[in-house]
Amino acid sequence: MLLPLPGQKLIAFLLALSLWLQPSLAYAAVLTSPETGQSSSITPEQCQAISEAELRPELTRTIQGFFDNETHFDFQAQVNRQWQLLNLDSKIDNAASQAVATLQGDTKLLDKFASSWSPSKAEELGDRITTATFNDPTLQTALQKLADNVSQQLADEIELATVQSASYGMSCLQTFISGQYSQTFLDRFDQRTDATAEASAADIITSFSPESRKYISSYGLAAGGVTSIAIAQITRRVTRGMAKRVFSQLSGRVLGRLGTTALPLVGEILGGALIVSDLAQSFSGSFSEIESQLQSPIVKQTLRNAISNSIEQDIGGESPQIAREIATDLYANWLDFQKDYRETLTLAEDLPEFQALLGDTTDLASITALVGIALDNMGRRNLIAAIQDGSFAQALTLPPSSRDIIKTTGSIPEAVAWSELAGNQINQVVELELYKHLSRDGLDRSLLLDILSLDDATAIAKLSLLNNSDIRRLLTIATPNLIQLTTHVTAQDLQRLSGYITDLQQSDANDLIKYLLDNGSATIKNAEAMTHIVQSQDINAAIQFWQQPSSVVDLLKSAMPVAVGAIAWQLVLTKYGGLSIGLLGAGIVGGLLLLLAIGLWFYRQILTIRQKLAQLRASKNTIEPKD
Repeated sequence: MLLPLPGQKLIAFLLALSLWLQPSLAYAAVLTSPETGQSSSITPEQCQAISEAELRPELTRTIQGFFDNETHFDFQAQVNRQWQLLNLDSKIDNAASQAVATLQGDTKLLDKFASSWSPSKAEELGDRITTATFNDPTLQTALQKLADNVSQQLADEIELATVQSASYGMSCLQTFISGQYSQTFLDRFDQRTDATAEASAADIITSFSPESRKYISSYGLAAGGVTSIAIAQITRRVTRGMAKRVFSQLSGRVLGRLGTTALPLVGEILGGALIVSDLAQSFSGSFSEIESQLQSPIVKQTLRNAISNSIEQDIGGESPQIAREIATDLYANWLDFQKDYRETLTLAEDLPEFQALLGDTTDLASITALVGIALDNMGRRNLIAAIQDGSFAQALTLPPSSRDIIKTTGSIPEAVAWSELAGNQINQVVELELYKHLSRDGLDRSLLLDILSLDDATAIAKLSLLNNSDIRRLLTIATPNLIQLTTHVTAQDLQRLSGYITDLQQSDANDLIKYLLDNGSATIKNAEAMTHIVQSQDINAAIQFWQQPSSVVDLLKSAMPVAVGAIAWQLVLTKYGGLSIGLLGAGIVGGLLLLLAIGLWFYRQILTIRQKLAQLRASKNTIEPKD
């Protein structure tokens, strides 16, 4: 007969084994990497002093430090609680009894008897009963349910810790942005973060645990709150990753480890506890002793410890990765924001004047848009000059349409000057593109308003090509007449017309305009004719002469008006040309010479006749006798 193992040694063996199976931090554990330990971190208030280069690593350290402080998970307590709720003691007892009953019926009498005397046979039998016990479907289902329940509880706690850590990290990032740049930048960052979200915070947090939703609401981050969507999205991404990476396979791994590590340990307990019964005491083998040990508290505690260890093994050390994921998401939001506001952020870093400007406004989008327009059209140097001379700040108050002036002229001061000149008519100035052609030199608001009052885009466009003095003179023409003229003549014609009417009396100017409106649109293009018309003392007579068809009679009729200056002789020359007038003059001279010759012939004939008459009278006097 073999001697039984002394009771004191058995108790010591079981206690040592139980303690070895306890979690490394007794019943509480922190999700901290064993390589790094709990990370040192700063508070969100201290994030104001960190540099851009330090932001990402500091975010990670800060978030991990906070996460570690919030995640002291009591794995053992959670396993014990679920163990009790699922009544696993009873299920193990039933499974052990069922396994013993089944194997006892299947085991030969000789093998039963041998197990009472042979330790190796007893150990073999114990292994078979243990395997059968833990292969019991009801027990398997209960153990899997325990792992699932603990997994869900831990998932909820990690979700809450993630929400809290993301909020803590967001506070750090917000403090950094506000301190390094301005509250305006921070406000815009918060608005942009929510605006780029795929869904509202309310939609996202519906799947969160009640504790997480309560925390979000208590911090004012519920639907519509600042950065609420960003925090909700980050939490969802992190917890989904954790679920896929850890929780989805947790129960399977726990049960797998029970088969490879826990059950061999149970076997060792059974092997150390089995005693060899006296043959006279038992012919049924060691079945009852094996059943009793499987149902013992130490075996059940061993299983609870093994499950707790297995869960901690899977979840422990996740803190650094969770912190990195939260920090990466937060930093990615910042990088996306920087892409949109890169130049604005750089200017804020380089120019105190610009940073002060940011502090005085809440419209960061307008500032950024103006910065972009200025850089594209006037260059960084001129933009900095505009910021420093104050014109940039003035441009921010102008209507958006005024920015077209900057794009065209490449000058913020020019846009400001036009806005000051046009006042509330600046939109009309931009729409008609007057700033492209009109010169501000000599242009006052009164003249600008007179131009705009024409309310005819074609007329205004043609007038804008002229200098301001020409425009002033042309605006003395009645608006309907001026508009009608501009539809038929070019800007160059209008410029000449301005010169023509400069020194004319109003009545003469009216005659000229009337003629041009009626049928003189072609005449105005004849600069030589127009010049001579306005040089004539009688504008109306000159116009009538010019309108008459060319003829000798007309030319002869013009002789007297030309002689007295009513019609400029150059106009006659322009109308008929030098050759025509020369030939006509030669004809007139020839005719005059012919008339003179005829007159002289008649004169000689008369003289001859008179001479002959004189001779006849003389002869008569000689022949007659004297009294």
